[in-house]
Amino acid sequence: GIRPRGPLSKHLESRLLTGATLRAGKVPVVELRATMIIGGGSESFRIVRDLAARLPAMLLPKWLESESEPVAIRDIGAAITHALQMPLDASAVFEAPGPERLSGKEIIARTSKILGHEPRMLDLPIVTPKLSTWWIRLVTRANPHVAGELVEGLRSDIVAEGREIWEEMPDYRRTPFDEAGYSALGEEERSLPEATRLVERALGAITPRAFPHRPHRAAKQGA
Repeated sequence: GIRPRGPLSKHLESRLLTGATLRAGKVPVVELRATMIIGGGSESFRIVRDLAARLPAMLLPKWLESESEPVAIRDIGAAITHALQMPLDASAVFEAPGPERLSGKEIIARTSKILGHEPRMLDLPIVTPKLSTWWIRLVTRANPHVAGELVEGLRSDIVAEGREIWEEMPDYRRTPFDEAGYSALGEEERSLPEATRLVERALGAITPRAFPHRPHRAAKQGA
């Protein structure tokens, strides 16, 4: 996890402590730090996906104004592969942000657009992490113990400010959010029970429609 600009949640604090503990050992370690990973099975992206797929209208708390740099799972895979091949005399820390800096609201809106939805959104001028956690648990498939920690971690901007792994991979093309989201949504769709799909289709029928965005896949990724 990338260190936020504001207070640390227990969730992010534990991740940073894990990295520090491993780097304190005798074996050189490469620590890669990222925010939301966009891919099937990602707990944070699953929350976004379920909100976008199931709500015809949303009340957006103030913490959704915070910005992050979500990254595609395929980009993280490429970063890990590169890190394993790097010559290393001592432990190192690299940040692995995605190519776009987005607010939580923008992430939900972009995901909704890919699904062909355009839910009504109303901003709330207050921060309500406890209420938000309860609502996320009710509407999404999120692990109830993880949901609250994820919300706490998003109360301030979480953006890369240190050395990036991409500086070591200058020819690599990072995946745009819409392209990564389209792929991840397909993976999540295939993992849903049929009954859940039917319920979501019914909810989608009462959600304002948008022209679904289907990004073109790149023919070739950078090495």
